[in-house]
Amino acid sequence: MEYIILIPRIIVTTLGHCFGHFYRKGFDPALRKTVILLYIELGSVGLFFVIRSINIYGDLTPLTTQSTHIKTIMSFFKVTKYPPYLAYALITLEPAILFLYGIESVKNKSLFYYFRHVFLIHILAIIGIHIFDEDSKNMILTYKAFRSASLLNYGYFLFTVYMV
Repeated sequence: MEYIILIPRIIVTTLGHCFGHFYRKGFDPALRKTVILLYIELGSVGLFFVIRSINIYGDLTPLTTQSTHIKTIMSFFKVTKYPPYLAYALITLEPAILFLYGIESVKNKSLFYYFRHVFLIHILAIIGIHIFDEDSKNMILTYKAFRSASLLNYGYFLFTVYMV
């Protein structure tokens, strides 16, 4: 039974290799958008609902009826992250595929953007440390700092993280 947990990992890895093929130079963008991204998105949404509805496989926590309809719906979408079951893999890949479908016609340098935004976030974090008169050495994670509870209350509020 433990080996069945490998199914989502194999599916995600296989999809990653397939998506690399779909984004090769010369691959038809219309085919990628309409056939591949749309069908994979619809298929993963449908498969998620089927797996979660039959309530036999797909998540560690079985679906149960709650005291209200809203809580039951929330329970339906509450899936276990670790170990990553198939329901979790499907529901987390759906927004990513939908995002790829939505930005298919956008021409940009996504890897450059990724490196640029990581650099910008680190610069803003260093500025934030200096504004709050903290030691910038706290940004360097050492084995001692990681193993101790010294970083337990270190960082920014969630609102600040969302704003950045």
